[in-house]
Amino acid sequence: MLALIVFLLFKSSKFHKKRKSAEDAKAQILEDESGIVQTSTTEVRESIKLMLDIYNKNIKGLKDENRNLLRKIAVRADKLYKKYKDKRTYEVVPTIQTITVKELEIEQEYVQIVDYTYEITKALRVITSDSSMYIENNHKGFNDEQEADLEELSKHVIELYETFIGIINEKDYSKFSMITELRDDILEICAKLTKKQIKRVKMGENSTRNTILFLNILNESKNIALQSVNLMKSQRNMYQTVKELSKETAIKHT
Repeated sequence: MLALIVFLLFKSSKFHKKRKSAEDAKAQILEDESGIVQTSTTEVRESIKLMLDIYNKNIKGLKDENRNLLRKIAVRADKLYKKYKDKRTYEVVPTIQTITVKELEIEQEYVQIVDYTYEITKALRVITSDSSMYIENNHKGFNDEQEADLEELSKHVIELYETFIGIINEKDYSKFSMITELRDDILEICAKLTKKQIKRVKMGENSTRNTILFLNILNESKNIALQSVNLMKSQRNMYQTVKELSKETAIKHT
C-alpha cells in the first residue's frame, strides 16, 4: 500500500513538472509578437487539417457504411471537442495572463480563435456521433443521389479549408475575399440540397431517420462553414495587428 502511494505521488510530481515546463516554454513563445503569430497560426493550421480530415472521413464512412471507420472518427471528433472545451474553460484566461504584449486586440482575437474552433468541433461531434449511431443501428445508408450531394458539399468544404491554409502559408491575406465567397457557396449548396431532400421526402424516397441525418449534416456543415470563416478572420486579424505593431516598433527604433 505504501509503495502504491509513493508511486502515485511520484507520478503526480512528474506530471506537474512536465506541465510547468510546458507552461514555461509557452510563456517564452508568447513574449513577443512573432511568437504569438507563430503559435496561433500553427494551432489554427493544424486544427483545420484535423477537422477537415474528420469531416471527409465521416462522409466516406457513410458512403461505404463502414461502422469501424465511423466509430473511430466519432471518437476522434469527441476527443477534439473535449480538448477545445477544456481549453476554452481552463486555458484561455491563464494564456491571456501569459501574453506579455499589451495589446487588447491580440488577446481578443486569441479568445475568439479558441471559441470558434470549439464551435466547429461541437458541430463535428454532432455529425460524427449521429452518423456512427445511424449505421450502428443498421439503418439503410444514403442512396446514390444523396451520396453525390454530400460529396459535392465535401468538395467545397475542402476547397474552403485548403484555400485558407494556402493563404496562411503564403502570408498573403489579400486573397481573403475568396474565403467569404467559398463560404457563401457552401451556404447556397446547403440550401439547394435541403430543397432536394424535401422533394425526395415528398416522393417517399427516404425514411424519416435517413432524412433527419441528412438534414442534420447539412445544418452542421453550414455551421462549420460559418464558424470556420470567423476563425479564419480572427487569425487574419491577429496576424495583421501584430504586423502593424512590429512596424510601429521598428519606426520607434529608427
